[in-house]
Amino acid sequence: MKNLKLRTKLFLLTSTAVMGSFIFGVVSYATLEKVKVGGPIYNDLRLDFDLHSAITPPSLNIMPFRLLARQLLLDTDHEKVQSEGCRKV
Repeated sequence: MKNLKLRTKLFLLTSTAVMGSFIFGVVSYATLEKVKVGGPIYNDLRLDFDLHSAITPPSLNIMPFRLLARQLLLDTDHEKVQSEGCRKV
């Protein structure tokens, strides 16, 4: 390496940086294609989530419905009650 001209050393340094950037770009693109929405990993995760949702029972949390019923009871505007009641449930 000591015997090489400065021009050759700079060329080697530049070509190494360019090749490293190119390889980084290719690996990044391949990774993004693999994990993007609709990609193979996303589809596997979605399948697992759907399976989990199918076998777990629904939660028995009735608080949102109690809150809605309370809001509907306390509100005096009947048109607003009709529109919000149908929209929220």
